[in-house]
Amino acid sequence: MFKSLAIIIFLAYVTMKTKVFISSTFSDLEKYRTHIWEFFKSVDLKITGMENFGSNKRRAIETCLKEVEDCDIYVGIIGYRYGSIDEDSLKSFTQLEYEEAKRLNKEILIYLMHERALTFPVFVDTGESADRLKKFKETLLSEHTVSHFKESEELTLKIYNDVKKLIPKSKLKLVRQRSLKAKVTWFYVGSERWIAFIGYLNGKPYEIFTGFADEEMFPIPQDIETGRIIREIKKEELVYSFQFIDKYGYENVLGGLMHKFNRQVQKYSDIINTLLQEDTDSSLVNDVVDKMEIFEFTNSSDWKKGVKVALNKK
Repeated sequence: MFKSLAIIIFLAYVTMKTKVFISSTFSDLEKYRTHIWEFFKSVDLKITGMENFGSNKRRAIETCLKEVEDCDIYVGIIGYRYGSIDEDSLKSFTQLEYEEAKRLNKEILIYLMHERALTFPVFVDTGESADRLKKFKETLLSEHTVSHFKESEELTLKIYNDVKKLIPKSKLKLVRQRSLKAKVTWFYVGSERWIAFIGYLNGKPYEIFTGFADEEMFPIPQDIETGRIIREIKKEELVYSFQFIDKYGYENVLGGLMHKFNRQVQKYSDIINTLLQEDTDSSLVNDVVDKMEIFEFTNSSDWKKGVKVALNKK
């Protein structure tokens, strides 16, 4: 009985998502928060903040502090507003959330808006609020190594990279969405024309499909460089399709992407995909491609070269 209970507890622990609490003022940093939420939809973490609070019987500050208590990592994003004030303590909600995270010894990540970041004057505090904000920032700078940001994408990537360092790699998984942005690369293997489709997740290569660019199998205009890779389940089978817009503005779909490729070649792409989906550093992926021993077709060095060009395409 005790052994079974231990197993249940262990399984609950390893399958539990890491919870990240996003703390900031709202109206001035709304676009930043929106970008963070959209980005982290594809990462196997639980992101929480005021967007998730809904309605309950607790006071707003009590709800905030309860979320901090339940989180694993506290992310504080500070702009040029001190924020809503709690009537009892006369401190901002953001400062109280930070102090609660510190009291509970949570992992704390702090991001301050750069002094040269563009913002509207209405989002810059003056007077007493500005003085309180200055003192709060001084506390953060003295207690933590902080990062600065100007743009929402920059901030989001900094948060992702910092959070990733705090989580065992086995617990941080990328989650593929149904549709991924994709780039097309044409290259030659010997005298044969080949094609590579690269799907991108969070701005990084996530999957690759390569094969002989037969015009009947791949009736794609040569000027097409981007599109989307769609993954669906049809008749209990996983199906990948390439979707693109032609020069007339019409949407085109090339179905059965995997079935159009030689499986002897795709198995090498599958090895690369495994590395990409583990968020492996690009230099290591390139090294693995270089060291692949491929005997199934001639001019394999051309294939390796073409794959690396596709993976590193800007």
